[in-house]
Amino acid sequence: MSAENKPRFIITSGPTREYFDPVRFLSNPSTGRMGYAIARACINQGYNVTYICGPVNSSYQQVRGAENIRIVSTIDMLNAVKEAVTENCVLIMAAAPADYRPEVKWEKKLKKEDDPAIHLVPNPDILKSIAAMKDNKRWHDCILIGFAAETHDTEAYARKKLVV
Repeated sequence: MSAENKPRFIITSGPTREYFDPVRFLSNPSTGRMGYAIARACINQGYNVTYICGPVNSSYQQVRGAENIRIVSTIDMLNAVKEAVTENCVLIMAAAPADYRPEVKWEKKLKKEDDPAIHLVPNPDILKSIAAMKDNKRWHDCILIGFAAETHDTEAYARKKLVV
């Protein structure tokens, strides 16, 4: 395969953070290790790589030889992926973006006596959003790969995700 025909790999990694005040957020314990390893393997095979990671340990923040993009929130990740996806690419969604975000973000740190009610709203599904763009832009040779972490009924959920 010639260099100009090689697909570009876009790999997401790590968690996202959804802040509800300047110092507190909702997140998950994703380390970013899997996305980092996938990105390094792609670099080692001679592919061009865009590595988009959330707030991960410093060991997984940057992949040597890749275009490295750091994000914080799920919306940030969606925007970075939208910007990176093109014809002839492989998107590997190894990140664990938050499914929900607070509807309101307070400008000041909440105090115990504030007794806030934190209402959550769904975040966009990044893979579904890109799949819709792929169809609209006629990116027929763009490959989308996703992962799902589940606590139960894993095979049923995985099969459901195959149908986007």
